[in-house]
Amino acid sequence: MKTGNSIASVGSDALQPLQCRAAWVASEMQDATRWTCLLSPDEVSDLVAAVTAVKASNLDLVNLAQSDVPLPRLGPRLSRIREELVNGRGFVVIRGFPLDQFDRFEAIIAFLAIGLHFGIPVSQNAKGHLVGHVKDIGFDYRKNVNHRAYQTRLEITPHTDSCDIVGLLCLRPAKSGGLSTLASSVAIYNAMLARCPELAAELSCPVYFDRRGEVPEGKKPYYQIPIFNRNEHHLTTIYAPRYLYVVTRHAGVPELTERRKAAYAMLDTLASDDEFRLDMTFERGDIQLVFNHVILHSRTEYEDYEDPVLRRHLLRLWLSAADSRPLPKAFEERYGPIVPGNKRGGISVPGAKSTIPMEPE
Repeated sequence: MKTGNSIASVGSDALQPLQCRAAWVASEMQDATRWTCLLSPDEVSDLVAAVTAVKASNLDLVNLAQSDVPLPRLGPRLSRIREELVNGRGFVVIRGFPLDQFDRFEAIIAFLAIGLHFGIPVSQNAKGHLVGHVKDIGFDYRKNVNHRAYQTRLEITPHTDSCDIVGLLCLRPAKSGGLSTLASSVAIYNAMLARCPELAAELSCPVYFDRRGEVPEGKKPYYQIPIFNRNEHHLTTIYAPRYLYVVTRHAGVPELTERRKAAYAMLDTLASDDEFRLDMTFERGDIQLVFNHVILHSRTEYEDYEDPVLRRHLLRLWLSAADSRPLPKAFEERYGPIVPGNKRGGISVPGAKSTIPMEPE
């Protein structure tokens, strides 16, 4: 198979659409009750009890395990939600998280308690953060290629993250803007096959991704992997536009061809089109969970409050799910182990130690 900017042996006639519950379009998801779950008083009590137990035992949050936070009433519901994430539509929003009952430390414990029922937290950056803070800290990825978009108030284009499941907890919404947008990468793949199969084939060949300064030991500052990874049962998608365009700065990486630019542009256009994009507004206490392999997520630019206390702030988890799908072999370069049950994904760099900061850094 050829790599680089020439199309590989994946022919457009060899690719087939995939019909599954994850292949939804926006019109099918307008009824928010289909994908929203409200916590009951008993389920909230489970979270409060879990926080109390963890604090009383003085457990290290970095090493917290699901067995430390059993959630006897909420746990079975989370199991059903996990099934919907991994084998269903690929996303859900949980409402009613009791933020007003917790301080920051306690909110992080409770968020971790929920997350651990979906998977194991993995590092989100070179600092080893197991709980991330999505907040504008004055960075600008337009001026510094290694700045991450979640540290800004700028638009974040449709993309995937390096994990099985992404979880976001809204501590504070923006003054205006900051809409979360989801789109089914399976539906977009099917649409590209129907409308421009040669571009779907282009994205089914290995392309170059930049590591943007987060380079594992012994690895190059870039790697190659197909965006669309189709097998008999699944389509697994990996996509990060800014990592795809800046990668040509490295020696040995060829310039993008017009065909490849057109393929990226079509994927971006479809993900942002009303036919596929589902917008939602985060409310205080909302938890959004996304199965990364079938969903592209993005965010609109936002305006923040003058008061630092009121500024938009989300907590984030990247989770490795034991009951997730096997990943294509090409994912080893980014995820490490690809077999379910192994801790996989995240960002690993030399010298980084796992940590859970209470504030953005």
